[in-house]
Amino acid sequence: MMKNIPFEDSVEADISLSFAWSWRTELRNWDDPPAHFQLDGPFASGVWGTTVLPGQEPLRWRFREVRLNRSFISEMPLDRAVLSFEWSFEGVSPGRTRITQRIILSGDNATAYAPQVRDSFGLTLVEAPKIQRELRHRRKLMQFALMIYHTPEEFDMRKNDYSDPHLGAWRAYYRALVDAGVYVGADALEVPETGTTVRLRDGKRRVQDGPYADTKEQLAGFIILELPSVDAALEWAARCPGASIGVVEVRPLAKEALRRGFTG
Repeated sequence: MMKNIPFEDSVEADISLSFAWSWRTELRNWDDPPAHFQLDGPFASGVWGTTVLPGQEPLRWRFREVRLNRSFISEMPLDRAVLSFEWSFEGVSPGRTRITQRIILSGDNATAYAPQVRDSFGLTLVEAPKIQRELRHRRKLMQFALMIYHTPEEFDMRKNDYSDPHLGAWRAYYRALVDAGVYVGADALEVPETGTTVRLRDGKRRVQDGPYADTKEQLAGFIILELPSVDAALEWAARCPGASIGVVEVRPLAKEALRRGFTG
């Protein structure tokens, strides 16, 4: 008879969704001595991994489903049973994420493994202590905006072939930010000619086509990072591919001004 025995818990943390995902999918954060975890390939659906414990046979498991910034499932085959770990990530508000873990025993022989699973993992989120330690560190961090200004030449580079080295440098820069756990979000802007400025004077709206400032270098996009200091922000700004052609301005986010003057 097929059995499904779930264990579930969740925790909310004052961290961005992208940070929660990048931190939890970094395999070195899984290590819980003496247990050590290894992957046969990238963090992707269908890839097998191994849990290594001294003096024991290695335990094999695989990712059944990986959805970027949303969820992943790893499953370990047992004797007539399967042990699954389901992780889901939900942004409940800007800078706050709910992380949920479900441990599911399924299969004809699931009942035989239930006491061992309950003793090993209990009914609380396995990673909660690690997450709370990380939170204490995160509270010391600041958020910075890297505002990227392009020349007309660099705006034109967006049309280049996907294999263009400069575009490749941007993709590598993004991966480095995510891997370092400092990436919060980013977006690009259309070319300056698509912009429109609006002014209200004497109760009348004045609309003018084009960018606000008629300068060679125009705002092309922004990146939001969480970092311990302005020096760290400047280091990342210097690594930005946009700095080699255009300009990158670094400015701290004014969260308190936002709360007092806008959100209340």
